[in-house]
Amino acid sequence: MAWKGETLEELAGKMGVPADNLIRTVEDYNEGVRLGKDRLGKKIHSLTLPIAHPPFWACYAGMTVHYTEGGIAIDEKARVLNKKNQPIDGLYAAGTITGNVHGKNRLGANGLADAIVFGRIAGRQAAKN
Repeated sequence: MAWKGETLEELAGKMGVPADNLIRTVEDYNEGVRLGKDRLGKKIHSLTLPIAHPPFWACYAGMTVHYTEGGIAIDEKARVLNKKNQPIDGLYAAGTITGNVHGKNRLGANGLADAIVFGRIAGRQAAKN
């Protein structure tokens, strides 16, 4: 969903939010751009342009769990490992169910390579059995 307005009031109406809140949020943002940090003291590195000239745009963004670290441990052959780090015969895993591929953190979209690479490995290994 995206909305466009010639004024912040018009945009707020289309978004279904109180206009005063949107105007105050934009003012706070612009002040942060001017000062190089937001009102809570967080430095603003990439937000360098104020919101000042129409048309004004907004879009819906919702927070969701993107990826959880942890899960089933696998080895280089995509075999699922037991608590003693020994392969479990005939059990393979790939993708977001696995937990030891990226360590403590990973970059966005790396899960695709994980799923494709280890999915292929798991499929080949399973076909051997």
